[in-house]
Amino acid sequence: MIIHDNICFHHVVGLEPVQGMPGLQLQRFPQPVRQALNPHARWVSEYTNGAELRFVCEEAAHLRLFLSVLEEERSAVVFRGDILHSVVPLEPGKQLCLHLQPPARLNDVDPDAWKGQRFPPSLWRVLLPPLHVVYHRLQTFGHPVRPPTPSEQPDIRLLAYGSSLTEGALAGRVDGHYVQHLARRLGADVLNYGMGGSCWLEPEIADFFAHDLEWDIALLELGINMLGRFDGDAFRERATYFVETLHNAHPERPLVLVTPFPHFSDFAPAEAAQRRRKEEFSAILRELAARHALLLIEGREMMPDIGGMTIDMVHPSDYGHMLIGQNLAEALQPVLLRLRSSKET
Repeated sequence: MIIHDNICFHHVVGLEPVQGMPGLQLQRFPQPVRQALNPHARWVSEYTNGAELRFVCEEAAHLRLFLSVLEEERSAVVFRGDILHSVVPLEPGKQLCLHLQPPARLNDVDPDAWKGQRFPPSLWRVLLPPLHVVYHRLQTFGHPVRPPTPSEQPDIRLLAYGSSLTEGALAGRVDGHYVQHLARRLGADVLNYGMGGSCWLEPEIADFFAHDLEWDIALLELGINMLGRFDGDAFRERATYFVETLHNAHPERPLVLVTPFPHFSDFAPAEAAQRRRKEEFSAILRELAARHALLLIEGREMMPDIGGMTIDMVHPSDYGHMLIGQNLAEALQPVLLRLRSSKET
């Protein structure tokens, strides 16, 4: 988390100048970690993946937030608290102005109606998609702005690490993939470290998570991106270092392992070799979970309906993301109850 211009940049560890243009690029990994990753991950690690700009500016009738994206058109999703405000397309190569106007009806809502929500309705949240995003400035027309206080944000931080399924690829909107569904159902905040096509369990990422990042529960969706590139021994070595590094650094924090979600190899008889490799990876994760008394969740049980797949038979559709989020929330609810109880004591 970074505070800049009295804005909280949630799920951001650095704001870096961009060569040849004004503004600051949002980064979720430190530069030394990014540079140690595999070639595709160096690109993907600069995606914002659900980073948020959070601020309170109660007196302003109009606000202007200026952002740029460096490639591909996708949408930011603006919330007041947990209430959807607007969906704003972000066009590459342009400095875009998000015109934000407070919704008048929120002032008339009974305050008791907001009980149980993760965020108060006074909090602006600009949720960013997995793109390279540059912040320019926030214009409040002279009205004071401040970052949210700790009491205005969830007390539980969910760290999610995995493939493009965790990143949210092919989900209709950035708030529609399973990690966001899960966090909302659990009343938690999200740190989404999904790595589309490049989740290779590098030790530098494990060290960063273990020693430099604040989180309360970690959900590790592992294996899919390594099926065609690593054998069982290589996966075992990387998975063991990754899991044991996090567990040994924070044995009191829940660490949840998820075996690969449904995949085209599960449904195609001709893909028997990849299906065997997928099962080998799953067996390794089961062994690790048993050895360290960790919670293990079978990915295939989280989306048992083939109709939740998109046509590539790898990524979930919006319906599939909803199913996964709902089923994971049911599996993790007892863990969250124990975690909250321990925080209260």
